[in-house]
Amino acid sequence: MKKNKRIIKPDVMNTSTKTVYGTTDLDKFNLITGQRPISQGAVEKITVSLLIKNLMKDYPAYVNPSYGIIDGQNRWQSCKDWNKKCIETGVGEMLVFYYCIVEGFQIEDIIRLNESNPWSLEDYLVSFVDRKFLNYIKLKKFANEYGFNKVAPLLSAFGIRGSAGEHTLKITKGVKERKMSTEDYKNGDFLYPAEDKYFRDLVKHILKLGSIAPGIDCRHSTFVGAVARIFQEKVYKTTRMMEKMRQCREIEIASSIPHNIKALLKIYNKGESSENRIFIDTERKVKTKIVKVSG
Repeated sequence: MKKNKRIIKPDVMNTSTKTVYGTTDLDKFNLITGQRPISQGAVEKITVSLLIKNLMKDYPAYVNPSYGIIDGQNRWQSCKDWNKKCIETGVGEMLVFYYCIVEGFQIEDIIRLNESNPWSLEDYLVSFVDRKFLNYIKLKKFANEYGFNKVAPLLSAFGIRGSAGEHTLKITKGVKERKMSTEDYKNGDFLYPAEDKYFRDLVKHILKLGSIAPGIDCRHSTFVGAVARIFQEKVYKTTRMMEKMRQCREIEIASSIPHNIKALLKIYNKGESSENRIFIDTERKVKTKIVKVSG
């Protein structure tokens, strides 16, 4: 997918330069393919706000010439739900849906419009699946198969987090590597591993560890990321780890991958000979530079 380099003009969303329309005919509008899904929680909050303050005209939605909603799908859904209730009960005043028509917008522009309410990793997944990106369809299927309702933990399993080049995606254990970051994922450049047996074995192992210690949120990114890092080690034995997990009385888990690596290795290395122990440097490397001091 080519990155969209088009710059949005500063006044493109300035309502003072555009005609604001109002209507209660909400069926003529539609959702753009690849737009993030409507948030029911946001819809309910917006309904209350619109009824109390009636700010819709001051903050109109933006649609393309075909009435595809670029920004404001939650406001649109809020008006639809409320107006339907008014018609069915005969009680209440219909809400007017205000909007401006703009041209030339792509999904990338829509994402930039929502900087104050940025897209989640799940929003990107839904968008790319909606647009038929095969690698994202495979990722979604993988997530559903193993009960992951959040995509971030799976990206941790794949070794993807942080900035470009900071982390490496292991295609097969200890063999092939390629650079992959969350920015690649957001840009539509995520590549699903051609052979995913390694990742299936990893995820199954993670879920088994979770079944041994039900108190652990085994699908959390920091736990998945920690196990994924240890899993890469050639001397790591999954059966040995599971046996030791069953024997230990407690494990101190935190919302930190380095901490969880230490906690898991403390369990794994107990009683092991030096050649079978696993040592992973979890200290964060800090970039430094030398500066001159005047005086």
